[in-house]
Amino acid sequence: MNEETANEPVQGITIVGSVSGGVRANRRDIVERTVDLNLVRENFGRFLKGLETLLSDTIPVVGAYELDSVEFNAEISANGDFKLLGTGVGLEATSGVTFTLRRKPPKPE
Repeated sequence: MNEETANEPVQGITIVGSVSGGVRANRRDIVERTVDLNLVRENFGRFLKGLETLLSDTIPVVGAYELDSVEFNAEISANGDFKLLGTGVGLEATSGVTFTLRRKPPKPE
């Protein structure tokens, strides 16, 4: 860290999330943490890159229809990590982030 950045205030965002821990393995505690925005930005970029890799194959076609949009639900952990939510998560994950990706319209020639 150089002298200029050492004196600048750290920009952060407060995240309320859950963390695993405690005495019992299945216990999740609710915590509030301020996480550096650069870390959240990096984690978000990594998450989107993963989605891009997942969707990089050809667009599925079913008869006369083709996939137009995909929706993903994710959570942001108390550490600023983005995690894809699977099925059966239940009421614990009622808030989070929804990503809806729509296919770009073809460019006019």
